[in-house]
Amino acid sequence: MIKKRGYRIELGEIEPALYRHPAIKEAAVLAFPDDDGVPIKAFTNTRDGSKLSTIELKKFCSENPLYMVPDLLCSLESLPKTSMDKVVTKAQKYEKRSESASAQHLLSFFSAFVAYVTLLQWIIANRRSL
Repeated sequence: MIKKRGYRIELGEIEPALYRHPAIKEAAVLAFPDDDGVPIKAFTNTRDGSKLSTIELKKFCSENPLYMVPDLLCSLESLPKTSMDKVVTKAQKYEKRSESASAQHLLSFFSAFVAYVTLLQWIIANRRSL
């Protein structure tokens, strides 16, 4: 249980909202306390291996009260499991996986940004001939 914005939240109450999404195969909700508070991170794995949009998942989770919607959503290829094939709910197991997933998202964002800037430069350079 964590306390966020004056509300007591059981992380296990957030997971059922994620599992109700038809594309979600596995989910784990964890809290990572830091200096700014207690952000809630949701780690998901889809049935077909695709990545769901953050906006779509947040909208789907908005059936819950706003303070129970995860702050960060991370899609992983697979979630860590125990020897009994249950999803691990220890934060240490997810830190490395989320860092690599975040790096992949950052790389794709950066490449899209470079493409956008290149397009803008081309438009500015050729604006007289357009």
